[in-house]
Amino acid sequence: MWRKLEKLGSGGYGTVYYAEKDDNAASSWWKPSIKAAVKAAPDYESDSLRREAVFLKKLKGNPYFIQGYGEDLSLGEEEGEYTYNLFLEYASGGTLKDLIRSYAVDQGSVPESHAAYYAYLLLRALSYLHRNGIIHCDVKPDNVLVFPTNNGPFMNHIKLADFGMSKLGMDDDMEDAIPGTSYYASPEGVQGTSADIWSFGCTVLEMLNGGEDIWDDDDDDDQFLPVPQIPGSVSETAKDFLEKCFRRVDGRWSAERLLKHPFIQSIITMIPPPGFELKNLESSNVDPFGSSWSVTQGLLS
Repeated sequence: MWRKLEKLGSGGYGTVYYAEKDDNAASSWWKPSIKAAVKAAPDYESDSLRREAVFLKKLKGNPYFIQGYGEDLSLGEEEGEYTYNLFLEYASGGTLKDLIRSYAVDQGSVPESHAAYYAYLLLRALSYLHRNGIIHCDVKPDNVLVFPTNNGPFMNHIKLADFGMSKLGMDDDMEDAIPGTSYYASPEGVQGTSADIWSFGCTVLEMLNGGEDIWDDDDDDDQFLPVPQIPGSVSETAKDFLEKCFRRVDGRWSAERLLKHPFIQSIITMIPPPGFELKNLESSNVDPFGSSWSVTQGLLS
């Protein structure tokens, strides 16, 4: 019924493909205009994707997170081998990392007002996760997806993605948890929701410095410095906001508190009303499975 097309990316979790409906397949619920992505991995290596599926079910319908459509098993390339497939909405704008590079070419870096808007959206996502006892554990620009919209001056909506390393509360294995990407990892490791805030701060800093290295290039051990390097070109308000993200764990601000910081409040009046960005997302990004979670066999060929 479906076929995998071009490869969109890969990582420790597996490979992401663009997926579309087979023109010869009959289906009453998936139209040819619908776009989807599929994360695929050998079934015996699918623990991370299956973990992600669990969290995506909990986040169904929330506009600040990538939406999952369903999962299935299909025959792999090797005889007798199965592939686990996780279906996701397709982000035509790529990742926040891509967006930062685009801004860097055109303007040198993401303007502070735009960075504040994207920070607001990420904080809404993190605030929801943390209120519900979920720690993402791998916040970074590569794990934030971009959806072009018509929402005023910003023209993009972003969603947090990649929940393969996420934790629900203080799991039994939390003490041994390793943050997903050391470059964005908090110095104390994963000891709670504050780890996400540190990584979020690194993400905002990367927007403001045009994607440049956030650590001191002159030090080979720079990733072990206590705080990333905040460029002098940012405003005092932005600098103060970032410093709140990089405090010691016991003094680091929460997502809820950061939403009230002047850096975010300065652009509140420019933020579209609730639901506006959803109405103006590309029409192709519609959940083809409706509100349900699909579990099928052999959906992809």
